[in-house]
Amino acid sequence: MFLSRVSTFGRIVTSNLYRREALRPSNKARYLSSTPLRRASESPQPQLDPQALEALRNSEIYQKLSQNPDAIKAIQKLSELMISLGVQATPGKPPSMLQMSKLLMNSEFREASQNAVEQFKKAGIDPADKATIDQISSLMSIFNVKK
Repeated sequence: MFLSRVSTFGRIVTSNLYRREALRPSNKARYLSSTPLRRASESPQPQLDPQALEALRNSEIYQKLSQNPDAIKAIQKLSELMISLGVQATPGKPPSMLQMSKLLMNSEFREASQNAVEQFKKAGIDPADKATIDQISSLMSIFNVKK
């Protein structure tokens, strides 16, 4: 008799548990979280030197590139590809030899760089010319980004 009462009690308890689970929603609510307004901030915009911007706008290379949107697209594609491959060349810190060799072994990078060189030539810029390289490096040295 004791066993029958225990088994009956067990059936009632387990059936109630199953019913309660059935009544519960299967999808639990997901809560979105955001930063409170008093703590939120935008990333700081770099302060650009007006003289450096004016020097860039007056340069021959900038004038030629601004008239050729295909060259700008080729540069953007090349830089996006470099970033996706994990190479971020910043002024003053060029990529290492290992990173350069990895880039040169990548067929997408070779195609994108060849396309960029072709677009430069169509824009009237010879990337192999010593004067062009000097002008680009002088523009890079003038262009200081202040945080």
